Amino acid sequence: MRRRTRKQESQQKPEEDLEFQKTLLAGIEDDWLMARIRGETESTERLLDEDYYGSTSDGMPQTKADFVRFVADVSGCLLTDFRLGIRVRVTESMVDGRKPRRIQRELNDTVKGIIRMPWHVPVFVVTDSEYIQQMLASHFHDARFLPKRFASKEVGGGYIDRHGAAAMRTFLTELICLSACRKILNVGGFVNDESIWEKMIWPPYDGAVVPVRASQK
Repeated sequence: MRRRTRKQESQQKPEEDLEFQKTLLAGIEDDWLMARIRGETESTERLLDEDYYGSTSDGMPQTKADFVRFVADVSGCLLTDFRLGIRVRVTESMVDGRKPRRIQRELNDTVKGIIRMPWHVPVFVVTDSEYIQQMLASHFHDARFLPKRFASKEVGGGYIDRHGAAAMRTFLTELICLSACRKILNVGGFVNDESIWEKMIWPPYDGAVVPVRASQK
C-alpha cells in the first residue's frame, strides 16, 4: 500500500482551506468580543493596526487610541449580572401584531408600564427607540446602555437603522450583555425568546428588585 507523503497530507482543497480560515477568524472575533465586554484592552491593542481609523456606532471618527479607551471605559456598563435587563423593541410594522409600534401613545404606555418599578433598580437598557432610552434613563438613576446612533427619524423620535452594520454590531454586543442580566423585562419580543425565557419577568414585575452587590453600595 502506498504511503501518503507529508506534502500530500499538507495539501488541502481550496474550499477546505477557506472553511478552516473562516472558522479560525470567527473564533478570533468571538474571543475579541468577549475580551471587550470584560474590559480587557490587550487583544484590541494587538489586533488593531496603529493606523486604524474607523467610526463609532453613533458615527463619530475613531482612532486606535479612541477604540482602546472605549473598551476600558465601557466595561463598567457591561457588568450586567446584577442588573435588570430591559429590552424594548419598537416595531416599524403596523400589521405584524407586535407592540409598541411607532405611535406616540403606545410608546408612552410602554414607558408608564416600566417606570412603575422603583427608580433605584439598576438596569441595562436595550432599545431601538431614542425616546424610550431617554425616558428610562431619566427614571432609573443607575441606567446603563451602549452608545449608538438613532439615525432614522419618525414618529416618536429617532430609531436605529436595522440594516446598518454598526447598529448590528452594537446589537450583538447588547444581546450578550442582556443575556448576562439576572432578570429580563422583554417588551416587543425576540426572535429567540426561548433562550432567555427562564430569566424573563412579567407585570407587575415582582422580580425586578434585585440584590445590590456590596461593591455597588
